[in-house]
Amino acid sequence: MAFDYETGNLVDTAFIRSDFPRLQSPKHAIQRSVSEALVSDQLSDVVQLYDTTGFFKKTFAPAGGLNNNILDNIRGIAYKPNGNLLVTNASGSAANRIQEFDTAGVFVGSFISTVVNSPFSILYRDSDILIGNSSGTNKILRFDFNGNYIASFTTTSLNFIQQLIKNPNGNIVACEFSGTGTGLKIFDSTGVLLTTLTGATGNRGVFRLPNGNYMTTNSSGVYEIDATTGSLVRSIYLGGNLHYIDVFDKSTGTLITANMNYNQGWNLFSVPLLTSNMSVNQITPNRTSFVFHYNQRYNIVDTLQNGKAYWVKYNSNTTVPISGNLPLENVIPVNQGWNLVGPFNTIIPVSAITTNPPNIIVSLFYGFNNGYAPASELLPSKGYWVKVNQNGSLIFPTQLIKSSVDLKSFKELEQLGKITITDQIGNIATLYITSNQFDNSKYQLPPVPPADVFDVRFSTDNLVENVESPKIININSATYPLSITAKGVNLEIKDVFDGKIFNTQLKDGKTIKISDERIKQLLISNMELFEEIQLNPNHPNPFNSSTNISFYIPDSRYIEIKVYDMLGREVEVLVNEIKSKGTHTVIFNGDKLSSGTYFIKMKVDDKIFLRKVLLLK
Repeated sequence: MAFDYETGNLVDTAFIRSDFPRLQSPKHAIQRSVSEALVSDQLSDVVQLYDTTGFFKKTFAPAGGLNNNILDNIRGIAYKPNGNLLVTNASGSAANRIQEFDTAGVFVGSFISTVVNSPFSILYRDSDILIGNSSGTNKILRFDFNGNYIASFTTTSLNFIQQLIKNPNGNIVACEFSGTGTGLKIFDSTGVLLTTLTGATGNRGVFRLPNGNYMTTNSSGVYEIDATTGSLVRSIYLGGNLHYIDVFDKSTGTLITANMNYNQGWNLFSVPLLTSNMSVNQITPNRTSFVFHYNQRYNIVDTLQNGKAYWVKYNSNTTVPISGNLPLENVIPVNQGWNLVGPFNTIIPVSAITTNPPNIIVSLFYGFNNGYAPASELLPSKGYWVKVNQNGSLIFPTQLIKSSVDLKSFKELEQLGKITITDQIGNIATLYITSNQFDNSKYQLPPVPPADVFDVRFSTDNLVENVESPKIININSATYPLSITAKGVNLEIKDVFDGKIFNTQLKDGKTIKISDERIKQLLISNMELFEEIQLNPNHPNPFNSSTNISFYIPDSRYIEIKVYDMLGREVEVLVNEIKSKGTHTVIFNGDKLSSGTYFIKMKVDDKIFLRKVLLLK
């Protein structure tokens, strides 16, 4: 049955028509795409796929059809953030489990296999998952995003919980189906019972209407309940034995569209939308390689998931349009170690990403564009590496936010000596040299890419190394000749065969070429750093009102920084004094200036440094 989202009024008594024996006791229907719905059936023990005309398309899960070793006596269903389907299962050889299926309906395994007791419902929150149960002592349980038990949600004694929903303020509404406390139980986000609404009892399903009241179902019909007093507002429909309520968005017309832009060569990509077909053949047609994901090692995959990233190769630049819906959640599970992840259909500043548990990220984020490079933002359809120190989740912001990129790590790198290696077809990698102590784990590079992917790194797998001792650089899958450029450092560079093939000095600002394809490793030694004066890009730019301007000097110097307009007129003096060694930041406030382009001019001794900034009001 279908009801109007705004009013709760009945609009269709047969949104999906009666279809016995496929549907014997349908429990929960959820939207799969703009024209499809999945329906879990408690008696037929499968999840069926229907289109919105009521036409049966196929048994979705298990993909091979009925299998009571996997599903037996199923109830509520939900999507994981990666698009996989979770199904509550109460009986059979897989009793008291939450079973997981991929986006093609293929059984993945038991997502939760402990503590639950006759599970009925699944509710994702920002930092955990709630599972409602009909048996056992604790009826609502908390799990992390990897399916590990955390604790009971509430100390309130409950009898039989069916559907759970979350209110905008974070309160939880639970359907108490039976017992002396039957009704809609309202809890705060920590599990404290606030009230029980009893205008209708024997509750199975619940939905919060836009007016703030609740729709709820039981074995006799559908009702509207006052959210404050709990009194019955009206009987919306009588005569049906009804179960869970979920939203189906028929505002079709307008599926979200996106382009998958693949570059010639190898790509790290992710899928920003949940499409009706997540197969590699649909998302990566005409590719010239297998599609690889990483989970402790590289694996070939046939089906893609939102939130994960993959390797693929193309012979030419290729654009593949896709359409679908935004994934329902903003959480990406990650495992201890390195993970390949991807954002959804918005740009995500790295500084806006949080984790559960907190502070588990121990690396930079790395993207790939003809070589690994640190990333300050995650771009839709691109893939990124990140390392965490324990199992947990990345939590993306729930709304589009203005980028506030934390540039600290990038400023640190800009002040180091650089060795840049470029091959004949434009693959490029930059390694860094420092004379200071540094955090090895923070600057560790991701795993080596699949075979045939360009990669340059120190033999230690670090992005940064110390100047004190010789270092080996490994070069994989490069097209010769190679160009090697030094910036801020002098060094000796030779092959690892004691310099018998190649042995030379590389000076700051100079470039050398290596044509001999036998050279896959380089030994660098006798490194001498030259710290440079730097006027860094201002942030933000463009800006409204004020922007931060930072600069670095290798020793104490007299610094002059002035602002000029397009006509060359001086409009403000920001610095006019001696500054000590290190990085300094000043604020340029444009409150009294009109919109337009301005120039930041820094003078140090006889050197001039310029930056163009844009003020928008």
